[in-house]
Amino acid sequence: MFVLLLAIAASSCSEQNAESGEDKAAVEKTITQFHRVLEAAYQGKNVDLSAAIEKTFDHEARYVTYWGVEEPIDTTRQRMLYGVGNVENYMNSVENIESRVYGAGAVVSCIVRQEYTLQGHQIDEFLPTTYVLEKKDDGWRVVFTHRSADFQTINQQLELTRQKNEPEAAQ
Repeated sequence: MFVLLLAIAASSCSEQNAESGEDKAAVEKTITQFHRVLEAAYQGKNVDLSAAIEKTFDHEARYVTYWGVEEPIDTTRQRMLYGVGNVENYMNSVENIESRVYGAGAVVSCIVRQEYTLQGHQIDEFLPTTYVLEKKDDGWRVVFTHRSADFQTINQQLELTRQKNEPEAAQ
């Protein structure tokens, strides 16, 4: 009898591990696929970035920028869509992706690297990013994102802001 119970328990654990492995792969795919679509959109390819945002992010998702500003996904969506046609030479990569699944919740951490040209300025960003996802009926959705930036990335943005404001200060 004890051997039978042990066999059932072992079978149950391997089923949970298999499901957890599938969910782990699914949450990582959710993040990497979104970044592939973002890259394609910014490179002028015929993809629907708005639909990808809708598919990836919960409609009540929150996003904390590396400036420490929390915003609703609609604000983030507007900024992402602004990039289409305004960002040039865009490339990104999702590196060091790690995920943990907790039933219907998951946490993904990764480094997002972005290289692009904006208004004639080359930007190279190194962005440690954490996503919190929730399993819905139609798949995994991001419900919260927190992004940080390294010192170089922040300095690039400060310099762009300074250059942008210089003509106004001279008037």
